Amino acid sequence: MGNNLDLNSLLSLPIKIKCPTCKRKIKSYFDDYDIECGSPDASNYEDGYMRLMIYCDICETTFYGVVESKIKSIELD
Repeated sequence: MGNNLDLNSLLSLPIKIKCPTCKRKIKSYFDDYDIECGSPDASNYEDGYMRLMIYCDICETTFYGVVESKIKSIELD
């Protein structure tokens, strides 16, 4: 058992994603993403990108989904 995060709730990521190889919609498993096995990699350029490893169980392809994050400053009331 690894360290799992619910990235669907935390970052509003999609429940399904399109596989670039077989073009089918597959479950992203971002709701139970294992950060030890998935090895999320932050970009080396501090540009707000993070790569998430995704596995298609239909065509058995491993690929990455890229998440871009931005921080917006707002004043508190």
